[in-house]
Amino acid sequence: MKNRPRVIVIGGGLGGLWTTLRIVEAGFSVELFSLFEVKRSHSVCAQGGINAVLDTKGQRDSVRQHLIDTVKGGSYLANQPPIQSMCEEAPGLIRTFERMGVTFSRTPEGLMDLRLFGGVKNKRTCFAGASTGQQLMYGVDEQVRRHEAQGSVHKREWWEFLSLVLDSNGHCKGIIAFNLHSLEVRAFRADAVVMATGGMGKVYGHRTTNSTNATGAAAFRCYLQGARFANAEFFQFHRKRPRIDTYQFTQYPVNTFSCPPTQENVMSGKAESEALASYWQQQIEAWQSSGQTQQAYCKANELSCHRFGYWRRKLRHQSPEAQSQKGSVFVPVLHSATSQSA
Repeated sequence: MKNRPRVIVIGGGLGGLWTTLRIVEAGFSVELFSLFEVKRSHSVCAQGGINAVLDTKGQRDSVRQHLIDTVKGGSYLANQPPIQSMCEEAPGLIRTFERMGVTFSRTPEGLMDLRLFGGVKNKRTCFAGASTGQQLMYGVDEQVRRHEAQGSVHKREWWEFLSLVLDSNGHCKGIIAFNLHSLEVRAFRADAVVMATGGMGKVYGHRTTNSTNATGAAAFRCYLQGARFANAEFFQFHRKRPRIDTYQFTQYPVNTFSCPPTQENVMSGKAESEALASYWQQQIEAWQSSGQTQQAYCKANELSCHRFGYWRRKLRHQSPEAQSQKGSVFVPVLHSATSQSA
């Protein structure tokens, strides 16, 4: 056991736990570092579900359609070969999670229940009520605990990653970490280091519903030591929280660590609202000149009818004509016949 190559995994969320499982299955021992207890990782907040072509609803769904929906949903910016691999492997992964004990929601007939999710044509989202992420975390964590009991995994919770240990050739030979309980700073040797530290939503301030721990600090520390860093702008934003729209991000991408966000290069809230108003004003004008019904125009341009109607009403109330009608006016007062006779 002592002669087995040792790998360090930084991060105790779903990504880190799943990576740990695969590495152990390949014959390596793993030292897993987490900033807090793994079951407190932000992965437990994922509620929606996972897309996989199981077609329990009989909609003739296919991996090809899953691929098309995913590529189109990413505005054709994503790397397509990995997406294809993901779509092909997704059904098998769902079955693996199921055998691990993840309690996916079921139909009355006992089949895996599926529901619609954003950007898909067919029902292919597997879910576990409103706690999909939590159920996945618990299932994978139990498997890691099994290997931990066998000595293949050594879990270190409440350790913060500080930096990589590099040799004279720039090759990674371990890490330096900080124990948040004992305040000990210690170096750990490894044959390989895997970074699975999760998202960095707090880089974008109040515009994300991510945990306050999702700062991207670990990734940034690797970047400062020469690691390549890219694609921080490809990030999920929940529409119920910020007053923003997809159009804003395609027109005004937020900078990554290579150009830190500042007051000059990140739009203010007022500029965001002005950009949104300008975009929807153009859409409304295009609809008025198209001769189509509102529903037909929204369907042809893949717009939300509800959101279109919202902005149509809002811009109409903000028009100069509407504002001029809000001024003071004289209201004629007529005396009733009763008051005149009195």
